[in-house]
Amino acid sequence: IGERSPRQTLATVITVYGLVRPGQLVLPLEPVATSGRVAAAPVTGPSGQVITARQPRELQQVGTIMFIDIGRVAGIKLGDFIQVRRHAGPRTDAPDTIDDLVAVAQVVHVSEKSSAIKMVRIFDPNIRPGAPVVRVATLPG
Repeated sequence: IGERSPRQTLATVITVYGLVRPGQLVLPLEPVATSGRVAAAPVTGPSGQVITARQPRELQQVGTIMFIDIGRVAGIKLGDFIQVRRHAGPRTDAPDTIDDLVAVAQVVHVSEKSSAIKMVRIFDPNIRPGAPVVRVATLPG
């Protein structure tokens, strides 16, 4: 982060994970406080679904920010790990109805009823709104 003013913050781009266009806005990430080496503890739930990506694109990639419909009220905390699963369609016995892991993400912003997640590992980049998500690990503390 460079200069700050009430209306804007100037920053230097260190790494690019997607297209950067003039006039784009950024979502400030909250820092995840740790006391050094921290291992995530496995948990089960809550579950929800993908609302949308911050920047809609055909195929998602590592570093993409997506929004999900579970937040602080459901017990989601900053730093939690989320699995994105394959969206089960209306058809049965079809490849797209199998409950496969398609991505792993980490919570980078939490609101009352929604959260922002950052993709950290993607197995299938075709992630659409409505894809099921479930919290699978949380940071202690």
